[in-house]
Amino acid sequence: MPLSEEKIQYEDSILDTEGGFKQKYSVPGIIARNAVDQPLDRDAPTGLARWRLTVTATDGQYTASTDVLVNLKDVNDNAPVFPHDVIDAHVLENSMSGTTVAVVTAHDADDPHEGDNARLSYSLLKNVIDERSRLPMFTVDRQTGALRTAVCCLDREHTSSYGLVLAATDGGGLQGSFSTNVILLMRYVTNFIDT
Repeated sequence: MPLSEEKIQYEDSILDTEGGFKQKYSVPGIIARNAVDQPLDRDAPTGLARWRLTVTATDGQYTASTDVLVNLKDVNDNAPVFPHDVIDAHVLENSMSGTTVAVVTAHDADDPHEGDNARLSYSLLKNVIDERSRLPMFTVDRQTGALRTAVCCLDREHTSSYGLVLAATDGGGLQGSFSTNVILLMRYVTNFIDT
């Protein structure tokens, strides 16, 4: 004898792929609907790329269950984050052009193995322009985050520190930024010759 559709209850349990219980809810009615209380997350630390949905139907006497695997696609829902909002970086006075001042790194919680959402590129949002050459005084390597001098022979007697703003942008266009203060350290070199 066929079951009366009005008497069937559906119960869904969402489990992670390791079998850990995440949430459970009942959907009474004649049509099974998959619904969750909150969006499933793919990103660490609590998210998973694959979720197992166990669907159980019962009429009170008989029960049937099946598992449905749900593979979540990565979306760009995390902007890059730097570990510090502000850092002090130091470089010796009179350093040559191309001298590394600091290497900055950011982290993006999106999945680095799927798409470009976690691929980062670094840039300078705020730079300092050299008064003599009218060129930017610092550069940042787009791939490595290495901050370098772009002009030769920074002079501490002229300017002892520079304020810069660096940014990391992910492959989906989200951006995070932070400030750095580049402080020139005095190298014991005589700048003036006594006659």
